[in-house]
Amino acid sequence: RLRWRLWLSEALAVMLGAAIVAILALSQKARASRESLISCYRLGWKIAMAAALVKLLLLIPLLSYGCFELTALSFDRYLPKLIAVIVIGGVIALWGSARALMRKVPMEFKEPMSREVTPEEAPALWAAVRQAAERLHTAPPDHIVIGMQLNFYVTEIALLHNHGRAGGRTLFLSHPLLRQFTEAETLSIVGHELGHFIGEDTRMTREFYPMRYKLHGTLLALARSGIVAR
Repeated sequence: RLRWRLWLSEALAVMLGAAIVAILALSQKARASRESLISCYRLGWKIAMAAALVKLLLLIPLLSYGCFELTALSFDRYLPKLIAVIVIGGVIALWGSARALMRKVPMEFKEPMSREVTPEEAPALWAAVRQAAERLHTAPPDHIVIGMQLNFYVTEIALLHNHGRAGGRTLFLSHPLLRQFTEAETLSIVGHELGHFIGEDTRMTREFYPMRYKLHGTLLALARSGIVAR
């Protein structure tokens, strides 16, 4: 029993060590350029997903065996119900994590209580935004969406508003804040947001969004697995 537990522990340590070394090497290579950052990120994310699943798969028998040895040595008996809870919780965590990591990520998000404003509906607004984009030497947004959230932002991930879907480059403006700011203050914020297009920040966000989405799903799966997650 001790021998196969040792083999599993060594396999887990080697796997985690190899994954860490590979990700550190990719992080060094990613500094070369934006393209390197994206390609290394994609590969690193696949390595991290595989390592996480293998780790969880190996931890289930290791935790079960550890519980057996602890109770047998401490009380001269083992607790099958406790071991069963660990195994069942581990399987639930593994299944939930695998589903979250392998699920296809919808490249869109909802923005409730919002609507798109067309150039025909707000010609002055569109003219000001286009003028700001021209001064910054960047392309204007494809869509302008106004909503009730207290935030201004730009995105290249599709945005679902109350009346449809805005794809491509989208500028979101907060209706409550627009009523509070002066025209000059609003234009300064719009200029800041359009600056994200220049640095391709929105492209980076589009690349990193799947990781954040799957990480959130994995944490939820582990939290719902009960004692194993703790």
